[in-house]
Amino acid sequence: MHRIVLLVAVLVLGVNASEAQWRGKIEDVEGVPHVRNPSEPAGPLQVRTLSELWRIGGEEEEEEILGQITDVAVGDDGRTYLLDGSFSTVRVLSPEGEKLGQVGREGEGPGEWRNGRDLLTLPGGKLGIIRHMPSKIILIEEDGTPAGEFEVPNQSEMNLGLIRTADAAGGRVVLSLFEPVLEGGAIQINEALAAYDLEGNLITTYKEESRPSETPRLRVTINNPRNFSLYWTVADDGRLYVAPTFDDYRIEVFGLEGGLERVIERDYRSLRRTAEEIAQREEANEQMRAMVGGGGSEVEPYDRDVLRLFARPNGELWVWSSEGKQARPGGAIGSFDVFDREGRYLNRLNLRADFDPDRDNFLIVQDRLFVLKEALSAPTSMSQGGGGGGGQMVMVQLGNRAEDDGEEANPYGVICYALPN
Repeated sequence: MHRIVLLVAVLVLGVNASEAQWRGKIEDVEGVPHVRNPSEPAGPLQVRTLSELWRIGGEEEEEEILGQITDVAVGDDGRTYLLDGSFSTVRVLSPEGEKLGQVGREGEGPGEWRNGRDLLTLPGGKLGIIRHMPSKIILIEEDGTPAGEFEVPNQSEMNLGLIRTADAAGGRVVLSLFEPVLEGGAIQINEALAAYDLEGNLITTYKEESRPSETPRLRVTINNPRNFSLYWTVADDGRLYVAPTFDDYRIEVFGLEGGLERVIERDYRSLRRTAEEIAQREEANEQMRAMVGGGGSEVEPYDRDVLRLFARPNGELWVWSSEGKQARPGGAIGSFDVFDREGRYLNRLNLRADFDPDRDNFLIVQDRLFVLKEALSAPTSMSQGGGGGGGQMVMVQLGNRAEDDGEEANPYGVICYALPN
């Protein structure tokens, strides 16, 4: 009888059952709410087998030759844009997966690029392609017509400013920036997450950090797990979520003006990497040493607590943790911790699809999940830049195989799935 009365009360008040069962607490720390979540969610595990919408390339469609797809974007009209890093083009597909052509080309002229890694959809139907080295955003119209460039804001004469990653939402472009600055004969590394308007003017700096360079020769890998500027997502309304620490399940939420609005925490036990994963990373480090010389960073015995963040259109935040990465029963991509807009840990969502964790990558964009087949099987690659002050910068993209390992690579492909509401 009491359970029936409680259920009726929940329905009458319009409160989600998981919200009613949440056992965390919210504490004020220097004027900022800290949402302290327990280790387990309020609701039960939810398992979803995703519905495939379309696929392109791969072993099933060998006549459609794709290069390595490095990023995916979805326009307001539902079109999908695939950034092909191998061929320096953007492939365009309809919401149903019909091939509508491709735009862009390799080069140094207007609307052309090399080493494109990230892709943005911008207001007015423009596309932005982020070139890492030298860094800039190349702007093109949907039909491929050049639409200008967005230069990286540099603070020093070394002119080595680097865009690590980027995203666009709420009428602004959010950039993860890395820049070496020469101060008093020593090199200082500046990192920042900052928002700019579409003309390149600074709106706000969410978070920044400065530290001395470990060596006089600048080397940066784009996937160092201790770089706070790599682990973030921006919501549709422009709020920014950042996971700043390696071994602490902590997410900082920044508002439109750049102020810290909320901190989301969860009781969490860091997980050790498997022996196989450590061996793979050590091999990748050896490849990096062979490419750039010198030593490499030691392989962390533990995995990063928070690996990826996804701000959902309904206001939820999905977190893919080291725990969620290992939770892959029955061919699942993994489990995602689901937090509501207030930061309460309500449930865990297990998503299942055609996904090989040793070879494939995935992206979540709006209401779709994209599996990038063979993305992790790409060879290790390197870009190199230079500038004033005698500096050198090397960017290494660590794949799972060497260029000359003799292994026959499977064809790249993309599968698009609909996400549950």
